[in-house]
Amino acid sequence: MKRLFYNIDNNKVYVFNSSHTEYFHNHKDTLNKGFDYYLRGLIANDTLYLRVFYPYNDIDNLTYNELIKKSLDLLTMFKNNVMLLLAQQGIKITDIKLNVDNVDLKNCLHLLNV
Repeated sequence: MKRLFYNIDNNKVYVFNSSHTEYFHNHKDTLNKGFDYYLRGLIANDTLYLRVFYPYNDIDNLTYNELIKKSLDLLTMFKNNVMLLLAQQGIKITDIKLNVDNVDLKNCLHLLNV
């Protein structure tokens, strides 16, 4: 399983094998915004799982349903860029799941921790 960060500002994707937290901590010079600013995903069995994503400061003012809707809109807007960048790195994706959270990932991938 691989993980990724996608920077919406410069259209760069970073693919790695460590946890998101570990990678973020070790690459603060490159990833110089807050952790939640970056679109995060996992790749397993040729499927791309993009996590719920909302990088803006007004997140505390949103209901859960508003957050999920805005996240889906953002993920829909950026998914083709991510897919193209992954393809350029030779990563084959045959399916994509949007707006996944920890529970979804644990169930889909049969993991104890995500």
